[in-house]
Amino acid sequence: MAFWHLFAAFFNLRLVLVTILSFIVAYIFIVKFRRPSNIPPGPWCFPLLGYLPNIAVYSRFYGLPLPAVLLQLSKKYGCVFSLYLGDQLCVVLNSQEAVKEAFMNPKLNDRPTATHFQNDEATGIVNASGPNWKAQRAFTLGVFRRFGVGKAVFETQICSELEILFKHFEDQNGASFDPSSLILNTISNITSLDTVAHRYEYGDKEFKNLLHVEDRIVKLAGTAGFKNIVKILRLLPSKANEILAKTKNEFMAIVNGNIMRRKNKFDSGTIECLIDVYLKKLYEKENLSEYINDESVGRTVASLFMAGTDTSSYQILWVLVYLLRHPKIFKKVQDEIDDTVGRDRLPTMDDQCDLPFTQAVINECMRLCATVPMGVMHAAAEDATLLDIPYQRERCSWLIYGVFIMIQIRGHIQISLIRVGFWTTMDIW
Repeated sequence: MAFWHLFAAFFNLRLVLVTILSFIVAYIFIVKFRRPSNIPPGPWCFPLLGYLPNIAVYSRFYGLPLPAVLLQLSKKYGCVFSLYLGDQLCVVLNSQEAVKEAFMNPKLNDRPTATHFQNDEATGIVNASGPNWKAQRAFTLGVFRRFGVGKAVFETQICSELEILFKHFEDQNGASFDPSSLILNTISNITSLDTVAHRYEYGDKEFKNLLHVEDRIVKLAGTAGFKNIVKILRLLPSKANEILAKTKNEFMAIVNGNIMRRKNKFDSGTIECLIDVYLKKLYEKENLSEYINDESVGRTVASLFMAGTDTSSYQILWVLVYLLRHPKIFKKVQDEIDDTVGRDRLPTMDDQCDLPFTQAVINECMRLCATVPMGVMHAAAEDATLLDIPYQRERCSWLIYGVFIMIQIRGHIQISLIRVGFWTTMDIW
């Protein structure tokens, strides 16, 4: 009889403990995932996973990517709303007015807190925040202005590389071919010349490895980056982060090799790239910010490769796709260029005012397909107010920028980033 009393007491104790534990877990979930009263409204979200299950359903069964889902939510909750992505509370800005005010507010220009596989990049211009970011931005923009970015000097360098690209096109002798790798090579070479004054031949093994490693980083970042959103997944065994870190180290080794090669050839009388400017300032003991050092400059060069090559090359490819799908438009562009510029030289920025139709087509292609539809995540440096809505740094992890619209093109739905009011005939290409 005593045995049965002990048995019943044991299970009653287990029941009590399970009940208490369940209440504790439920309380933590309620406190952690309860939407603060002074945060913009938004949809109900699952504990731990946030709105991700809903996004997965929209993607799997309705073919809607994240930008389209955010657009639908904005119609219900307004141009500024909030939602959880994993356990990260995000504020989404979905109007021109909100995005403009946020960009003009210095309190909202930080980057999200570095994650477990991004800590080593906190010195790069993309992931840096505060005074660190300001110093690197000022240094980088100063270098580009010195080399005439947006001016004729820089344009000549681009045209020289384009001549080589067109020669490769001509070598195809009219046969069908995939231009993506050639365009990527061209953009990468322009970036390389501006940063380390080195140009690769298209068949160079190191060049091919550089582009291959860069492509792997982009693909791996999506898998490993998911753990930044759903932090509980970090407890699960995975080699994604390990592989990503190894790949990024391989990429940095190539970049640092180029930097070292430039250092060995450095001549203070010949300044040709970003590294030259840095070395000149360093050797002449000019006042450099404490944030400008070998590591930060190396990370900036890597960031320029990563951020500039893929986006520019994909945008050019989309322009080609739209022109090929609209041959009448293609012919009008070619006719305008032939009549204005001719075929003896390449168009320049000086010709822009005389090529209104060509400029309109380029703008329209950029409207129809944004290569980075949500930009780079932002975060608050401190508590701020946005459109009279308080934004608390400790509660909101990310700021997501974007104005999204769905466009139907020959049966294919494209998601594009536009600024409201810039185009009035959004349904016409």
